[in-house]
Amino acid sequence: MTLRLAAVLSAALLPLPACGRGAAVRPNVVLVSIDTLRADRLGAYGHDRPTSPFIDSLAERSVLFEQAFSQSPKTAPSHMSLLTGLYPEAHGVENYGESGNARLSASVPTLASVFREHGYRTAAHTAGGNVRGELGFDQGFLVYEDRGTEEAIFARARAAIAEYADAPFFLFVHTYAVHDPYLPPERYREQFVSPSYRGGVKSTERDLFRAGAKSFADLHREFWENVDRDSAEDLQHLKNLYDASIRWADDLVAGLWQEIEARSLGERTLFILTSDHGEEFLEHDRFQHDSLYQEVLHVPLIFRLPPGSGIAPRRIREVVSQIDFMPTVLDLAGIAPPPLIQGRSLAPLMRGEAPADSLVWSQWPQSQQHALRLERWKYIQRTATQPAQEELYDLQDDPGETQDLATAEPAVRERVLKRVAKLKAASAGVSRAYGHGGEAALDPEVRERLKALGYLGGGQ
Repeated sequence: MTLRLAAVLSAALLPLPACGRGAAVRPNVVLVSIDTLRADRLGAYGHDRPTSPFIDSLAERSVLFEQAFSQSPKTAPSHMSLLTGLYPEAHGVENYGESGNARLSASVPTLASVFREHGYRTAAHTAGGNVRGELGFDQGFLVYEDRGTEEAIFARARAAIAEYADAPFFLFVHTYAVHDPYLPPERYREQFVSPSYRGGVKSTERDLFRAGAKSFADLHREFWENVDRDSAEDLQHLKNLYDASIRWADDLVAGLWQEIEARSLGERTLFILTSDHGEEFLEHDRFQHDSLYQEVLHVPLIFRLPPGSGIAPRRIREVVSQIDFMPTVLDLAGIAPPPLIQGRSLAPLMRGEAPADSLVWSQWPQSQQHALRLERWKYIQRTATQPAQEELYDLQDDPGETQDLATAEPAVRERVLKRVAKLKAASAGVSRAYGHGGEAALDPEVRERLKALGYLGGGQ
């Protein structure tokens, strides 16, 4: 590392994580990401509906972080931060657009590449879209599958567990089961959707095609065109569909854990569940996930550790970030993190040691939006317009972010802006050190999948 880059990184006041206590037998690591899952719709995080019986039972045997926050409201930058320990402006990967799609630089270590260097078998089974291998998500994976139905994805993941049972492995599983348009299978819809609903929202593929959708790419458009934003009934219907989708995802995850137990791997497997971002239901007059408010950034983070880890199940209230994920997992596996990582290991916090800085720095560079949580304060900046738009909230007194204090608290604003400048400078330094990764391809099949999820053609 050059002296100049070292100075830039230290200026951000983000401590490098220390390597954890080495494990005699390195654990298998299974990472499950349920795309678009906001934390507060799980029973383990306080939801009062039975959306997540398996995840709730898993949480009781795990370390659960009550306040874990995403680095981005979008799938690609958020997941890449999860897998590299770098902020979006440092790794440079964004959601697919019509052009200019940057691939992760080959010089950036990923969680998979580090595990592979240490003798792990590495496999990923994902739903594609904005976690396609072409964006660099395949770096370090011996196997990277990014297509198929949700059931097929989990079936392949279960098969991978069976195949790799005799050696340490890292398995990444990703699903869009909870992503809009919310179209859970009938058996889950029946559990949550009111039979008396008479609004215009179509909640099955059959109904959407009958209403005019001509391809799967049309489903997203047709779904949202029938939503009446002023209807309380439609709003509740959307939440019901969302909850039903979570219940579907819960069963998919349960099947994965059952495979681990069937192979007698539970004693040496670190099983982690999280999400890339949450979802909005008009808390700030929005649907989907196009902002940096708490309902979008607050995600579940649950570590089920092997019984011999020495870390007891507990709930942790301290604020943590997704960039902390990679160094934490490596620490728990007894592996040193890469030198330029921007996150810090949470393993000491799991062991009851003093918490570190509670800063959260979230970004959506494509839309020129940034948000910094510093202690009790939350600052949001949008620079796509001139002058830039700014918001400042006191999360201690106003957790719902309803009272903008940007004008009323100039001293706080200035203090936060100084930290923002340091963070941006640090990420720019890391980005220069790693270099560019070239452009990712956007073929017709990927384009159609992205349109079906609302990411191209006027969607999110």
